[in-house]
Amino acid sequence: VLDNAKAKGLPLGLYQLMRARVFSAKQDPAAEETELRGAIYRDPTLTEAYLRLAEIMENRGLWLDAADLYRRAIKCDPKTPGAYLQLARILSSQERDRSALEILEDARKVAPEAPQVLAALAAYREERDDDPAAAAEEGRETPLGGAESVIC
Repeated sequence: VLDNAKAKGLPLGLYQLMRARVFSAKQDPAAEETELRGAIYRDPTLTEAYLRLAEIMENRGLWLDAADLYRRAIKCDPKTPGAYLQLARILSSQERDRSALEILEDARKVAPEAPQVLAALAAYREERDDDPAAAAEEGRETPLGGAESVIC
């Protein structure tokens, strides 16, 4: 089927993306990665290729590579909330909380009604509201105003 699609003039980037899906189904990440890289090379607008390749990099523990690929996916299609969420998760795991929060806020701007974005942002804030040091680092106040609050 794929070779027939290629013969009928399917763009090579899409063809390689389709081949990558086949290798993913066959659980062959090395071949999938090769096809994804080829797809991106031939068509740098294929958001799906960036997202899937980022997942592969994450599975290998290559966090910086994965973060870069998520950023490229966002650049390619700014209305892809999943890319923002994954990038924020990576940044948060690297204790880059301010950057993670900025990414989540960006996601909310481009997808204000996306429930997964709203849930992630709420969970992120709730998790950090209990930590005055994290709130101070982010330049925001804790629910009680932080350590400088005076209770009369």
